[in-house]
Amino acid sequence: MKVDVKWWVGTIIALFGTVAAIAAFPEGRCLLRLERKCRLDYSHLEKYLKKGQQEWKQAEQETTKILLQAAEAEKEQKFDKQSWVNIDCSVLKKINNYWETSNDQFGFKKQREIWEKNKDNFPNNVGWRQGENWLNYPQDIIENNTTPGHFPAWTGLNGSGDVNAGPKRFKECSL
Repeated sequence: MKVDVKWWVGTIIALFGTVAAIAAFPEGRCLLRLERKCRLDYSHLEKYLKKGQQEWKQAEQETTKILLQAAEAEKEQKFDKQSWVNIDCSVLKKINNYWETSNDQFGFKKQREIWEKNKDNFPNNVGWRQGENWLNYPQDIIENNTTPGHFPAWTGLNGSGDVNAGPKRFKECSL
C-alpha cells in the first residue's frame, strides 16, 4: 500500500503543526518547500537536455541559474569555493543526471573523471582554456564546443578562479 505523504503531512500540520509534520515525515520538508533544494525548478534543464534535442547553450544557461539559486548566490552573481559547499549533493546529482543524456560526454561526473586524470591541465582538457589563455564566456565557451567534459561550463559563474573546487565537490558527492 502506497502512503500519500502529501495527505499525511497536511493532516499532521492541521492537527499538530508544521514541526510535528516534519518530524513524522522528513520528506515533507520538500512538500512544504522549506529547503532550498526543494525550491529549484529543473523543468527547463530537462527540456533542453532531452535526448535527441540537446540544446547546449540553453542548458548551460539554465544550469548556471540553478547553481546560483542552490548556492544562494543569485544576488552577487558570484561563485566561490564556499558556493560549491553550499550546494546539496542531491542537487549536483540531479543536474548531472540530466547532462548524462549526452551519452556521458558531459556532466559533473565526466568533469571529475577528467580532473582526476590530470588536475593541472583540467581547464585545457575540457576546452575552457587554450594554453594559458582562458576562453571568453559565453561566446567562445558555449558555441559549438563538444570537447568531452566541456559542459556544464561553470567557469561562467564569475568565480574565485579555483577550478578545482567544483571537481573536489563532485568527488565528495560521489559523482
